[in-house]
Amino acid sequence: MKRGAQAEAQGQMGDAEQSYRQALALDPAHARGHFALGNLHAMRYEFDLARTAYLRALELQPDFAGVWGNLGNIEKYLGHFTQAFACYRRAIEHEADPRQQARRHSNLLLALHYDEGLSHDELYRAHVEWAERYARHLYPARRVAKNNTDGLRRLRIGYVSGGFCENDIAEHFLRSVLARHDPSQFEIIVYAKSRAGMAQSPKLRALVRHWVDIEPMGDAAVAARIGADGLDIAIDLDGHNPTGSLLAFARGLAPVQIEWLDWFDTSGVATLDYILTDPWTTPVDSPQRFSETPARLPHSRFCYSPVEYAPPVAATPVGAGRPLTFGSFNRQDKLHPRLYGIWAEILHAVPDSRLLLKNRALQIAAIRDGVITHFTQLGIAHERLVLRGPSPHADMLQEYSDIDICLDTFPYNGGLTTCECLWMGVPIVALEAERMIGRQTSAMLRVLGLDDWVATSPVGYVRLAVAKGTLRDEVESLRATLRQRLAASPICDAARFTRDLESVYRALWQRYCAAA
Repeated sequence: MKRGAQAEAQGQMGDAEQSYRQALALDPAHARGHFALGNLHAMRYEFDLARTAYLRALELQPDFAGVWGNLGNIEKYLGHFTQAFACYRRAIEHEADPRQQARRHSNLLLALHYDEGLSHDELYRAHVEWAERYARHLYPARRVAKNNTDGLRRLRIGYVSGGFCENDIAEHFLRSVLARHDPSQFEIIVYAKSRAGMAQSPKLRALVRHWVDIEPMGDAAVAARIGADGLDIAIDLDGHNPTGSLLAFARGLAPVQIEWLDWFDTSGVATLDYILTDPWTTPVDSPQRFSETPARLPHSRFCYSPVEYAPPVAATPVGAGRPLTFGSFNRQDKLHPRLYGIWAEILHAVPDSRLLLKNRALQIAAIRDGVITHFTQLGIAHERLVLRGPSPHADMLQEYSDIDICLDTFPYNGGLTTCECLWMGVPIVALEAERMIGRQTSAMLRVLGLDDWVATSPVGYVRLAVAKGTLRDEVESLRATLRQRLAASPICDAARFTRDLESVYRALWQRYCAAA
């Protein structure tokens, strides 16, 4: 087993698998060996093999929390949400380590956003119950800070995240902001973790004078380090994502604490004061519930920084005499049987059209076959499907030239995927739901003045996609101007976005000073 783990750590997956199988041949009842083998298959998207290994591990050790958690990840990825929720709950039940139990419970909260049947109250209570269970005992008796309460002085701002890695969330949505913060008014400190297998971004590091690597620290040590730095405002960019630091924020890192960017719901943690959003994502009459107070940027909660190597916008496929092509480059776990049914309705209503799907999981034959089976059962011949696996980022962007109209996923919308689709000149049909995660794409379209690409019901979504599929001159005209429209919008105007963001920070700080 040890030899297999060493080979895996060095990226030698073939040697790792051979070692694990040799170990299991000697000891077939080794539950951890089956777990390790299952993890190896899961990393390669060989989900059937992974599931078999996990189930064998559970036969041998039914209370193996890690197996339950990773089996839940597979079921979620395949769109089997009910099974995923059950697995996550078993993982929580059997996890003995409190910190790991909190992370497993966060995995459940993340997965619950794929469930359209949950009410707003149920989802809110699930987050608050997490905080009551894991964070409440960490809350300070009184959040008294020694910070100077001058509302106009230079402020110390700290960003905390595991997303400061290469080609990760901060490179796409925070890089331009970090480059434009006013140093006379704001001193910026980044507290960076690393995601598994990803290196911290030298591009981002070069933009920030104060960069603190908190990867090796536990939550208490993170809280002590950040607390000693005397921040005025601390911003959590991860929420309940795997690299999240909510148990550090629960201790009170700064007088003002804000949730933002890579989380799209309440944290449930009482010491998080605000959640940063915008009027389109969270309107004032939104039924979504938050333990934080929504603080709204004037236009968008996203500031997108396109990559410099993005290829030029290409002509529409249909304009070049090819079939009209709908498409989605969203992750496989955002695709599910109900969505396939809705997309099949669109294909039935637009004769000779095709659907192009591209994501990392589609490199696996079993995943492709499963998608084809779903659509075949819905009356869509496999010849009308184009299924592609991963490719280098520049090549992936170029492949948008093969799509006329993108179809957004729901209830879990695209974020970066939507921005890249629009930057490559491809309009997108969106369904506007009620929660933040179901309004990401519609919010961007409304900022761009493309309200006519937003539907408010599944029936309307189908009708809208079909209608746009017939307006081929309009689609071609929009494609020629969409990149310029996005570039000129508040979503890509980094200087304007940063001034707006700093104005919000200043207003929230002054609110704190007035109440202190």
